[in-house]
Amino acid sequence: MSGLARVLPALFLMLTLVACGGGDADTPWDTTSTADGDTIDDAGTSGADIFIGSGSGASFAAGTLDIAVTSLAAGGQTTVTATLADSAGNLFQDEVSVSFNTDCFSTGLATIDTPVDSVGGVVTATYVATGCSGADTVRATVTVNGDTTTATGTINVQPAEIGSMEFVSAVPPLIGLRGVGLTEVSRVSFRVLDQNGNPVPQQTVNFALSTDVGGANIPAGAETAVSDINGLVGTDVKSGTIPTAVRVTASLAANPLISTQSDGLIISTGISDQNSMSLAAETLNPETWNFDGEVVEIVVHAADHFNNPVPDGASVYFTTEGGQIQSQCQFADGRCVVNWTSANPRPQEEFLPGGMAGRITILASMLGEESFIDANGNGVLDAGDTAFANIPEAYRDDNEDGERHPSLEEFVDFNTNATYDDAN
Repeated sequence: MSGLARVLPALFLMLTLVACGGGDADTPWDTTSTADGDTIDDAGTSGADIFIGSGSGASFAAGTLDIAVTSLAAGGQTTVTATLADSAGNLFQDEVSVSFNTDCFSTGLATIDTPVDSVGGVVTATYVATGCSGADTVRATVTVNGDTTTATGTINVQPAEIGSMEFVSAVPPLIGLRGVGLTEVSRVSFRVLDQNGNPVPQQTVNFALSTDVGGANIPAGAETAVSDINGLVGTDVKSGTIPTAVRVTASLAANPLISTQSDGLIISTGISDQNSMSLAAETLNPETWNFDGEVVEIVVHAADHFNNPVPDGASVYFTTEGGQIQSQCQFADGRCVVNWTSANPRPQEEFLPGGMAGRITILASMLGEESFIDANGNGVLDAGDTAFANIPEAYRDDNEDGERHPSLEEFVDFNTNATYDDAN
């Protein structure tokens, strides 16, 4: 027992000595050993001025970033390293957040890690050129002890090798003749690509129209444009007064041999005319007098003055005096379909003078124009042209006698004046 009593105080004393051996509380520096076994002093947090730059010790350069590769190929990447140190080059050990920015990063043409936390006074970010070309200034900013300091560096990005251009879209693909009341401008877009098929921004592209017949044109100032960060570049095409198909040729300003052409853009009236519209039924004599729910497909075809199909999306409106019919449909490839379904009411002779029991009438109406002969070929009705048909407001001839009965038969009030307007 006496031996154990002598050992325990000695062990307790040794532990006490180790616990008290932490260092001098009055020294504001830590020491770090380098790979060569050298020891350098690292800045503490005692309020010393801290700067951002590159290197450490005697080689510390405040305000200058260390960029691994300063000349990058298009789409290349490199690392950007910054160190935090005092005026003597002693590294700052506290973790702080460093923000990185570049001119191309601000415009979406490059990426860089930001913010990045320092480790042992060192911070590293990865820079990737995603469309940037030329000199790009990199800035790293940090705030320590209330003071903000910045370091910069420059990366030179080589321009991309342009491989091709491709047509993207014409929206809308059909525009109306000037003055007919439809959209008269189409946006035609292309994409500039490098040899790897990646989009290339900041490329100047020239545009030309395949024909200017009827006054079709690219507006002044839109003959040249610069591709955006997605490689997209476009121009506008304005219609003239002659129906035609036009194409836009896009060529690279720096190398006109790199060019492409758009799909055909149609310039036409875009609206149906009277003699180019027809209505048909899948079955003209369905057995529906005593049966509800029988369905008959009703089809409308419509074309414009030049008998080109009306644009997709144009609508036609339906009414009937018997059964049910869907109210409208939208054209696709010049064709539009609705369903008529047998149901009440069923027409009775005594309810409509001259009518016949069991017969129903369907009226299909849409925005359009009267048919005419375009004698001078300018695409519009002039005083000297002969009208093909001068038509009144549409009405549904329920008794099929070719005449409108105001108290019995409804009409489409096109000009909303609450009065039926005859041909004029």
